Amino acid sequence: LGGTDTRIVSSEIKTGYSLLGVTFTTIQYITLLTAIIAYIFIFFYMKNTKNGKAIRAVASDPSMAEIVGVDVPKIYLLVFAFGSGFAAVAGVLTSIDTGMDPWMGTNAVLMATIAVIVGGLDTFWGAALGGLFIGLAQNIGIWQIPSKYQSAIAFGMLMLFILFKPNGILGHTIKQKN
Repeated sequence: LGGTDTRIVSSEIKTGYSLLGVTFTTIQYITLLTAIIAYIFIFFYMKNTKNGKAIRAVASDPSMAEIVGVDVPKIYLLVFAFGSGFAAVAGVLTSIDTGMDPWMGTNAVLMATIAVIVGGLDTFWGAALGGLFIGLAQNIGIWQIPSKYQSAIAFGMLMLFILFKPNGILGHTIKQKN
């Protein structure tokens, strides 16, 4: 049961299909479709539901949200539950595609953190754009350099953004009154 060896989940949905000269497995298509559906769901949920608006209010200013009647601990629990559910789905799909090991999520968390910082900490679309930007930079970069430097490309991009555009691609500068 335990150990640090990679475990493979066998599946019949690993057959590959070629599209424009690139071969993708069925599980990779399913993963992409699931991610798109999840992203659309989150977007509409955050924009159009009472709880979505409460989540945005708590993210913006928890004490002010509590003053206007938002149950802040309930919102924290809701966000944790949603995040756990989405992580579970991602973990299952990833384990079918690449196998499981104790460190399987570490790189994903690091890349997501870099994507959020590059995109802008205060914007939903910035995180998506940051993820796309980092992913493209990594995959275009490995055409010229070995793939073992893929993470170095992401951290290099992070350093450049922290130095030259610390608010991210879509982030806003917050001015405080004195």
